[in-house]
Amino acid sequence: MFIFDNTAYILIHDEVTTSMASNIIHFIAEVDQMPEIDTIEVSINSPGGSVMGGYSIFSALVNSEKTVRTIIAGIAASIAGIIFLAGEEREAMSHSMLMIHNPSGGDDKVLNKIKESLMVILSKEGIDNLSRKMSNETWFNVDEMVEMGILTKVIDVEKGIKIEKTFNDADELYAICNQMLTEKYKNMVNEQEEIVDEIVNETINEEINEEVVDAPEVAEAVTEEVEEKTEEVVAESEEVAEEVVEEVVNETEEVKSVAEIEVENLTEIKALNAELLETNNKLAAEVEELKNKLAEYTEEKAKQEKIDYLNKRGIEITNTWLNLDIDVIKELSKAVNVASPKVEFKNSSELTEKEFNKMSKDEKLNLLNSDPELYKKLFLKK
Repeated sequence: MFIFDNTAYILIHDEVTTSMASNIIHFIAEVDQMPEIDTIEVSINSPGGSVMGGYSIFSALVNSEKTVRTIIAGIAASIAGIIFLAGEEREAMSHSMLMIHNPSGGDDKVLNKIKESLMVILSKEGIDNLSRKMSNETWFNVDEMVEMGILTKVIDVEKGIKIEKTFNDADELYAICNQMLTEKYKNMVNEQEEIVDEIVNETINEEINEEVVDAPEVAEAVTEEVEEKTEEVVAESEEVAEEVVEEVVNETEEVKSVAEIEVENLTEIKALNAELLETNNKLAAEVEELKNKLAEYTEEKAKQEKIDYLNKRGIEITNTWLNLDIDVIKELSKAVNVASPKVEFKNSSELTEKEFNKMSKDEKLNLLNSDPELYKKLFLKK
């Protein structure tokens, strides 16, 4: 937070906290007592944060008597987007984003009340299907914000646009100054001619009442006085013209320097954004790879658990057993008598419920060992 000329600047470029909100509202209260300040400009690039802190900042800005200008310098998400809507003048960079969503992190009843409160603010912006868009966590780009009428100005960050406009403004100012100097010089010349005429007329009138012999001396004196006044007027005109031209040139150079610095800063920001995007992509790839490895490890661990259990029970390991859930294996294996002899019977897939009921104990144990899934199915029917 700082003050420059007649504007107070607030930068919200981090998560919104109650501590940040306390500092900002105290700053706004102080600014409201300064008559020389007429504008509060708030730059926002924040993921959101504390709803209570955001409400405090929003209320302080809305209730301020100063003109409030809010600018999205990158992202205004969650409660940071609500703060952005406090501006009378709302601007955004051409790459900016606005996000709205449901509040989270507390009792459902309380969260529903907070959502209703947020909707009171958002509903005034003409957003269709507001509740659904909040529930779905909706992002808006600059074009969509313009279409909804949320923005009053879009700041284009293409290279050279600001510089070209600045230079054009400087050239226009220089032309206006030249025109003013020309008009002022003409006025001075006219005044000079009027003075000469006045002096000559006065001198002529005086000479009428004097002797003719004094005329040459009077004429010479008048000529000298006219020449002196003429030189004074011309010198004054040249001095004023030089001062104005020098002032215009200095201001033009200063504007050019500021514009060049802005372009350098923009280039650095774009390079940093590209680097962050590349890092995010790498992290996403690494996370996906770890997920795949975890799935493979979990599957392999579950299979090994089944094999270890079957080995411990002395049961022959087959795909039929391995395809069952471990809890089912443990339940069915309790009835398996591994010492029972093999008993021949027809293909298990052809067994009926009636035939199953007529099978001997050894036949059933053999079926359980060879095809536990079918055994379970016939047993449950019984």
